[in-house]
Amino acid sequence: MKRWKRNAVVVVLLSALISLAVFVPLGSASSSSPGVNVKDQELVLCETNSAGTIEGVQVIETLSLSGEGSVDVRKDKDISGGLSFQGMSGFAKPSVDGDYIVWKGVSAGGNSNHVATTKFSKEQVEQARLKIPLKVEYRYYLDGKEMKPEEMKGKSGHFKMELRLQNTSKEKRVVKYKDPDTGQEKSEEVDVYLPLVIQPYDWKFDSQTFFNFKTDPTGILFVQPNCYQPGWSIPLFPPATEDNFKIWVEADVRNFSMPTLTLVVAFVFPETNQKNAAEEMGPALEQLYGGIKQLDAGLLEAVAGVGSATTPDTLLYGITQIYEGLQQVVDPQEGLPYAKSMIDSKFIPGVLAAIDGIDQMIGGMIQISAGLSHTPNPPADPGGIKEGLIGMKNGLDTQIIPGLQSIANNLDPGNPGGIYAAVNAVNIEFTVDNFPTPPPNCTMNAYVNHNAAYGGTMNAQDIGLLNGKMSGLSAAALVPALNGIAAIYGGLAAPTGIIAGLQQISAGMGTMIAGIGDVNTANTLLWGCNQVLNGLITMKGLLRTNSESNPGFYEGLQLLSEGLGEAIAGFGSASTANTLLWGTAQIRDGLTQLGAGLTQATGGTAQMVGALGPAVGELNLTLAELEAIKQRGEEFNSILGPVTDPKGTTNEVRFAFQTKPTYPYQESTTASLVAIILSIIAIIALVLLGLFAFRKLA
Repeated sequence: MKRWKRNAVVVVLLSALISLAVFVPLGSASSSSPGVNVKDQELVLCETNSAGTIEGVQVIETLSLSGEGSVDVRKDKDISGGLSFQGMSGFAKPSVDGDYIVWKGVSAGGNSNHVATTKFSKEQVEQARLKIPLKVEYRYYLDGKEMKPEEMKGKSGHFKMELRLQNTSKEKRVVKYKDPDTGQEKSEEVDVYLPLVIQPYDWKFDSQTFFNFKTDPTGILFVQPNCYQPGWSIPLFPPATEDNFKIWVEADVRNFSMPTLTLVVAFVFPETNQKNAAEEMGPALEQLYGGIKQLDAGLLEAVAGVGSATTPDTLLYGITQIYEGLQQVVDPQEGLPYAKSMIDSKFIPGVLAAIDGIDQMIGGMIQISAGLSHTPNPPADPGGIKEGLIGMKNGLDTQIIPGLQSIANNLDPGNPGGIYAAVNAVNIEFTVDNFPTPPPNCTMNAYVNHNAAYGGTMNAQDIGLLNGKMSGLSAAALVPALNGIAAIYGGLAAPTGIIAGLQQISAGMGTMIAGIGDVNTANTLLWGCNQVLNGLITMKGLLRTNSESNPGFYEGLQLLSEGLGEAIAGFGSASTANTLLWGTAQIRDGLTQLGAGLTQATGGTAQMVGALGPAVGELNLTLAELEAIKQRGEEFNSILGPVTDPKGTTNEVRFAFQTKPTYPYQESTTASLVAIILSIIAIIALVLLGLFAFRKLA
């Protein structure tokens, strides 16, 4: 069972069973003198430093005798090393006999108490630390800074002190208890602690040094005329309590000094004068458990029919599936509200944005169409691309190409009336003799220069002048000119010449003009632009019609959003009356109540069987565990060692932890301190029961 369940059982038991009983009845008469009863009580005074570490140990031992006669008291010696005894209150100090501490001939004298004190050495203090299962730790703060009290002496500020206590006695023990299902005895290993009870005692804080004094909520503060006196009663033994606890005090302080702090510690198991309800409740719970098991077996089929939200093919499972499905439908993150939100925030604005985009595209297509072709409006507007191409093509076809063709015809070497033929005739005149009786191979130039040789009549002056004028008109000058004319002609009239290129350009322009076409000629640019424009206009009309009787996509989304809103309202919620989810939840809750009603009406369900059986077992286990705790408390009865003779002697041990003050003070005598400590033990019995029950049951 989980710790909290066990704690709950323990609280119920302790509230009915326990209170603090400090004094245990005296044991039976001793073997030395049948008329004498002996009780051995150790008070272990632990001197600590300001942090709570034990630095010195002194054991004040009291032998309480009743009856007539005398006895020899023999005590086991559990502390190694020599012991220094000091006899007090009417009898001599004991002696050490091997592993025993022995008092010889102790007289009862009716009723008598005999006291001795033992001071521990440094090595024995270390042994005692290991035997005392309590960790004490003080922490001190001044204005939020952790300090030692010696460092705070004489200072002023806001003071806080924490005391942290921990029961370190945990050990594994095997306990036996009755199994409620089989009735057989079971064994289980559990953690068992010593029953530790602590009370800060005689804490007095001078009201001239400390002001506005406060404690943690578990403390009780007494305000006296000259001091503040806080008090606590602190039990530490799981599972009844935690194994550790922290208390604190805080105050404003002036000229800080710290009094002695004393903790009274007892390892005792509390008892109470209340009736032991557990002894009566245990058998009744077992009978109830058996009856519930029988009733539960008879009603399994009925309860199984109602089923649960996780059991397939049952009523609750089916209605739960429907309910969860409806919840998914109205889930703001995934269901109809999300869809409506997307329509309102994304789709409808998206459609409006698309319409704006289509309007821009329509304007663009109109501009494209106008750019391709439109009726010119002279003089500023020459028309579109198509009109410009038509004008350029007409210029090529009617002006440029015919003009270049005329030039080419005039330059054609095969044209007898052209430029080439005229230049060539001049060249012939200068390179061929054209006289009646020219000498062989005689040129005109040769004739002019040598006309006397040919019977000419020109004088020398005329011949010289003519020779100078005609010297440049040689075949060497005219032949390149003829070649140039032929090259120009070829550049113009050749199949790959200028005229052919311009004709190809004209043809390309014609193709472009035809490609631009018009709105009525299929598969042309203007026809395509018109188709796109009409498509955009049609799409815009489909997206938004501004008509409720003939809604477009935009109006459809609005209607869908409104419909989803109505659907969401119809689905509603589990808390909205007269909605689908509310009705489904009502059915589900009704089936749940039906299942619970069947369970209650029959006196038990599988859940009660499953919970009550372990509870009965845990009750038995807890009783056994508490008995083990009580046994441990009885076993932890000394530091020096228990009295073994006379037989039947009762042994007890109590502890007092004292810190040192931070100012000089007059210590009381040991005897008076013992009297004070013993006197407050009875107070623990009164205070602890009330505080313990209050803390656990509040």
